[in-house]
Amino acid sequence: MDWNTYLDAIATDTKRLHDIALSNPDLDLETCPGWTVTDVVAHLGRIHRRTLDLVNEGLTDRFPDPVDAPERDVVAWAGAAARDMVSALAGIDPTTPLYTWHTSNQTAGFWMRRMAHETAIHRLDAEIAVGDIVPFEREFAADCVAEVLEVLLTGCPPWGTWIPFDKVVYLACTDVEASWMLELGAFEGTSPTSGRHYEELPGMEFVTGVDDPDVVITGSAYSLASWIWGRGSLATLDIDGDLAVAMLFRSAAADAT
Repeated sequence: MDWNTYLDAIATDTKRLHDIALSNPDLDLETCPGWTVTDVVAHLGRIHRRTLDLVNEGLTDRFPDPVDAPERDVVAWAGAAARDMVSALAGIDPTTPLYTWHTSNQTAGFWMRRMAHETAIHRLDAEIAVGDIVPFEREFAADCVAEVLEVLLTGCPPWGTWIPFDKVVYLACTDVEASWMLELGAFEGTSPTSGRHYEELPGMEFVTGVDDPDVVITGSAYSLASWIWGRGSLATLDIDGDLAVAMLFRSAAADAT
């Protein structure tokens, strides 16, 4: 997708979320149990502000220190954070080196994409709560699916051991040319950087040449994206094959997102 599309989406979705927050500040979010609309505004504001600090400081080896949201005027504070972050990202080349947790992509472009999807998902949280949902545009929705698979859920680090489950899932959008074939599994091992030990952490790897996947899941790009992110219903999708494998995939995605 075009980089400006990500930045425009951040601005648009932030405004939608904040408009809901101004009218319904204490409304509970069924998709984020224990949170209100104001809570998700503060959460997103902290993420935007920290990303802004990352860009402004040009960090390539670590994240900046976390920031706290104010107790009052949260929407105004979060709005300024979003505007400043979009402005900062718009002012640098997407290939500019910046720290990320994803070792294969250490660029500003990573954050343009990541922040666009993060903002869209939390805008959707608020819209679900008020019952007025604006579905994602189909190419954007397909990219939301792709990011979960490519960034949040995929692969085994070099220091880990991959454990395949021999269960293959095929996902396909019905309204845009996008599809993915993946094998479910898990990895375990100890990170040499943090010392943290992972045991059977769910994940997936892309595969090719599988003629008979265990389950085929098809639907609109928005239906796939909202389901994978835990904001949509399986009833909006067509399932052909082993439902248990579909739910195993959804569980792995839930852990990742």
